[in-house]
Amino acid sequence: MYAIVLAIGLGGGGASVWWALANADKSVAAQPRMLVPGKVTATLAPGNHGLFVETRSRIDGKATTGPAVQPVCSLAGPGDAAVPLNAPDIKESYDVGDFRGSRAFEVQIEHGGEHALECSAPAGTIVAIGDGAQVWDMVPGLAGVVVCLLSGLGLFLFVFLRRRGANRA
Repeated sequence: MYAIVLAIGLGGGGASVWWALANADKSVAAQPRMLVPGKVTATLAPGNHGLFVETRSRIDGKATTGPAVQPVCSLAGPGDAAVPLNAPDIKESYDVGDFRGSRAFEVQIEHGGEHALECSAPAGTIVAIGDGAQVWDMVPGLAGVVVCLLSGLGLFLFVFLRRRGANRA
């Protein structure tokens, strides 16, 4: 019986961790990216976004690696209005699935829509723009870990106390 309880707690917790990591991988994989030098168009919603230099990535379905260098980039919003790229307030990086990157710039998008990103750096540098691996993408999976572990613990205590009471009778 204890093996079943352990399987519920650990199995459910493991499945939840897998789900959380898979969600983080999907959000990073969905970011528009390019090999530098180059230009890419991305649809960006209003809010804070990051510009990431990736040292491991997938471009056009092919795994690739690039140097960790600081690119020189410009971003133009709707109507070709220049959007400032700022030094990041926080040091952020991700290493999920096929992707490893670190935040080089942050950008505050005032007006959502099509934005043109153009960068120069040594050939082979990989740049992505988006939200990175967001903690909020993983919260449901991590909450699942807590629920499964607490459920397993509750079931363990229930079985333990029932057996203990049966042995006393």
